[in-house]
Amino acid sequence: HRHQRIPVRRAFGARIAYGLWLAPPAAVLAWLAPGRQVEVEWVAATVTTKAAVTAGALASGPSLAALALLVWVIGVALALTIFAMRQHRFLKALGPLRPLKELGDSVFATDSRAGPVVVGVLRPRIVLPADFALRFTPEERALVLAHERGHLARRDPMVNAIAMLVRSLGWFNP
Repeated sequence: HRHQRIPVRRAFGARIAYGLWLAPPAAVLAWLAPGRQVEVEWVAATVTTKAAVTAGALASGPSLAALALLVWVIGVALALTIFAMRQHRFLKALGPLRPLKELGDSVFATDSRAGPVVVGVLRPRIVLPADFALRFTPEERALVLAHERGHLARRDPMVNAIAMLVRSLGWFNP
């Protein structure tokens, strides 16, 4: 979570990175604030009067709430993109997965040293490293598999995906 702040902190400093906490509450307050009241004298409804009112409204520019919302939406999109890129990079580093049917339908081996790990949200799989049998004793292997199956039983990949979504929605939170 801390890594999401680094680009903002590098570019603008810690004060701005932490100050981004104020963007969503400021947007809500701006939205709740009463709108600007404009008095218009209706002498005659002419095209000129309508054009002047429209030009004045356009010249005032977007509201603070609209800008805050835009910054927040861009931040959410950027956070989701960063999470997706990291996940893709990790899955790609695992390389091709080979099923280990003798250990169960959802257990796969990788040539990588990464793991043991559960990957995937829609079709979660246990991925074991290439040196699983050498790295762990038979008792440790049984414990590792029980641990990873516990993640599957509790639907931890789905919980992690929801947590990632919530973190993305609150990307400004240092």
